[in-house]
Amino acid sequence: HALLARHWHVLGNDREAANSFAGAAKQCAARGDYVAAADAYTQALRHMRIGSKRWFDAAHELRRCLRNLAGWARMIPVVESMLAALDESRDRETARSLLWDLFYARLNNGELESARAVAERIGEASAALIVAYALNYAARLEEARELLGTIEFDDLTDPEARLRHLIASAAIGALYNPLEYALDRIDRAAEIATGVGLRGTVLCYDEGIEIAMRCGNLEAARSYENRGAAVAAKTKGDVNDVKRRLDKDRIRIAMLAGDLAAARSLLYGLLDWRDFGRHNQSFFAGVGVQIGMRTGDFALVDAFFDPALLSAAIGAGDAESAGLLLPGCADVMLARGMAKELQSLFERCAVARLIDPYLWIPQCVARHGTLECAEAAAQTARDYLRGAVAPAALAHAAMLRALVARRQNKHIAAGEAAREAALRFQRIGYRLSEAAALELSGERGAASLL
Repeated sequence: HALLARHWHVLGNDREAANSFAGAAKQCAARGDYVAAADAYTQALRHMRIGSKRWFDAAHELRRCLRNLAGWARMIPVVESMLAALDESRDRETARSLLWDLFYARLNNGELESARAVAERIGEASAALIVAYALNYAARLEEARELLGTIEFDDLTDPEARLRHLIASAAIGALYNPLEYALDRIDRAAEIATGVGLRGTVLCYDEGIEIAMRCGNLEAARSYENRGAAVAAKTKGDVNDVKRRLDKDRIRIAMLAGDLAAARSLLYGLLDWRDFGRHNQSFFAGVGVQIGMRTGDFALVDAFFDPALLSAAIGAGDAESAGLLLPGCADVMLARGMAKELQSLFERCAVARLIDPYLWIPQCVARHGTLECAEAAAQTARDYLRGAVAPAALAHAAMLRALVARRQNKHIAAGEAAREAALRFQRIGYRLSEAAALELSGERGAASLL
């Protein structure tokens, strides 16, 4: 089919080229090769009249492939062109489905406000609950709590909405309640998800991994990863969004635990997923640079170092992407004589009170920024962590106290706080953070050995 399609394309026969490309795409999708299928459907669309039934049918199949790949950046122009060609008043259900794809695409591309606008067009509780979750991850806790508070769990009848409510409430309260409180909601959500589908079940376990990591329990994170992998194994194809999501989780667990070799190996296995949306780009760039800097793999650093991506994330207020990028980028920018540009980025973070749930942003600002920026970042972190009880939150708070005290030349206080941070990081298994805290405390031999 693919070879024949290229011949028809060269001959200028749009109808036959479209049929052959669509046939090749169908074959690829049937065996779970969604990457090749998406490419072939994209080619087929170029040979079809926009708005025709054939065009819509092929575009719907392309959407299905992109959903399986989590190819959200590519999804945006596809869905927008379909909405433009659709009579929404006559086909409300198709319009609803398209809006949901556009919502996920905007959200996963780091466009929170645009996604929020699409959620309002959808007008469903599930969309609002996903926005509440995203606001929480952007550390906009008050907005997240306020939005969650407008939706009562007992009023929800749709299983997906109930699932989303449990996930949002678990995530929003993760740092401020015992871990068991959040994970109980995740387990309840997973029970509901068994009636929704495999993808929904893996989503619940993925959130369990995230919350466990954020709170500082890597054992629980690995347990949810194992449960998620058992469900994901039942999904179609060797490469799809749920399997890749779990691979990303494995990379993050390995990074926190200090297993750089495992993280590097997993990263290389996912490189073909690098360009699927800004969050994906930020993940690979952030992790790739950190691994490269810590292992001396400077080819990896050169391949992933992207200060423009970091600047765009900070400018958009995308705390998730900035938190992934800044730890590695800051080291490289300093090493490459880009201190002035880095300070400008730190100032923007401080003014915008940008903070991520792992507190990598304020820690970077406190470590390398001006004293004024360091103190502002520390205050933002104190406000964010007020009332937090999660072990990781307490470790990060101690690390920030140490970093700011050092900048203030309060060396005794810095050493005491750094030793506290090292002990707390040791207890939760955050090995790289423990080493950084030991280094800050003056115990360079122990830091180097670790």
